Amino acid sequence: MRSRLAGLTIIIILLYMIYPVASQELALNIDWENGVVVVLLGSQYGTGWWISENYLVTAAHVINYQITQVQIIKGDYISSAKVIAYDQKYDVAILYVSQPPKKQYIFELSKTSVEKGMKIYPVGYPFELYQLYKDIVKMSWNPRISMGIVAWYDSNRNLFEMSAAVDAGNSGGPVLDSNGNVVGLVSFALKGPAATLYYASSVDAIKQLLEQNNINYKIDLTGTAEYDLPQPLWSNIFYTALGAGISAIVTIVVLSLVRRRG
Repeated sequence: MRSRLAGLTIIIILLYMIYPVASQELALNIDWENGVVVVLLGSQYGTGWWISENYLVTAAHVINYQITQVQIIKGDYISSAKVIAYDQKYDVAILYVSQPPKKQYIFELSKTSVEKGMKIYPVGYPFELYQLYKDIVKMSWNPRISMGIVAWYDSNRNLFEMSAAVDAGNSGGPVLDSNGNVVGLVSFALKGPAATLYYASSVDAIKQLLEQNNINYKIDLTGTAEYDLPQPLWSNIFYTALGAGISAIVTIVVLSLVRRRG
């Protein structure tokens, strides 16, 4: 009997030790894929995403910084869209569609901007996908979702760097936090002798252009973003000690009950 209780105690301690790590894992929401479309202008394309039923957001350089008509593609849904506004400084553009698709996922914006170490998920159509499919319509069904962290952020520039790799075609695509809220959009890359760095315009720049054009959007008020920075040592010690303490108390109580019955 006592050996069984000892084994149970060890199991409980191990569960408490791994709980902080396991609780941080995230199951990606497949609905995110329904929120993005291919934005096509001539021979170049980028990624757009739904901010409301009739409006999309993309990068301003995708539409060549001009008020024009573009095509948006999501599988068998192909429609024209009108560029109604763009911000060249922060690389944000807004598109209007008169007849949106029946199946649609509308993203909510994060209530706060990013911070260093925040886990993020860029969603879109990098050029490598087009090289695989050789067909934009087929590619549009299956966007790529990558993962990284915010490596650098400058609030004055409304700009942050991502550790997640993106490429041409990802431009304009949403950058999501761990709750699926938009914290920015893919903008550009800089290549140096040591590495290529990937940048995104922050959600504050997106909100600014939407508000200037009186376009409604939703903000998530409940989510808490995840961070990928190492957990402090004291935190791991605390959880381990807490689990061990609870296990010890449970064991003592059970043993005392067994002795009384004996």
